[in-house]
Amino acid sequence: MYPNFSQKNLLRQWMGCARLVYNMVVANYHRRRKKTKQFFFRSLLRLKIRSTKEWAFMDKVPYEVLDHAITNAIQARDEVIARNRERENHQPYHVLYFATKKDDHQTITICSQYCCESLRFYPRLLHNKTILAGDPNHPHYKGPDKPPFHHERQRRNHGWPNENGNVTMDSKLIYERKLGHWTFVWVYGKSIRENQAEKIHVAAIDPGVRTFLTWYSPTVGYGTTISTVLCVFVFL
Repeated sequence: MYPNFSQKNLLRQWMGCARLVYNMVVANYHRRRKKTKQFFFRSLLRLKIRSTKEWAFMDKVPYEVLDHAITNAIQARDEVIARNRERENHQPYHVLYFATKKDDHQTITICSQYCCESLRFYPRLLHNKTILAGDPNHPHYKGPDKPPFHHERQRRNHGWPNENGNVTMDSKLIYERKLGHWTFVWVYGKSIRENQAEKIHVAAIDPGVRTFLTWYSPTVGYGTTISTVLCVFVFL
């Protein structure tokens, strides 16, 4: 993605707020509170935004960006807890670290309902007239066909699910700090054919017997010679 200067500043502010919310969950975990539910953090976030000056600026940040930061932090917390339960005595404890501004990758979640054509998400915030006119000398801004924050369409074999930029599932926006690149991770689902499983044929070496190279196939049978195994694979 190619955001202009104003869009970059706004997105960095959102990522900083998401990082602050993420660290709120991490700090709660470090206080030995390992089973705090998501509802508690959502209520705490709303309370801080309404009643404290330090968090009042978050009122202008899309709430979904902050809410997904809570979800990601809880998932990371639960994963650390599960790994510590499964670890052996000689292995070190897994630690849940705070998110920092110096992390190589900064990520926020973009909800599908806030995406429109050409991958323009949060149009009222990122695509208003003030922000679009704030950086006319943007190197990738080349007229109405390529407005700020556009995505490249000229590449062939890019593997995109559709050319119109229709996003049907929640996706991610990643900022690579060292390279200065903005990447939109497009999440989409694929449909599986109902009769696809009926056409799958498998021939595998049976690990439950002592005879060397004993194989079994549900369509061909079983055998013990390597030549038969090769014939079965050629047949499949």
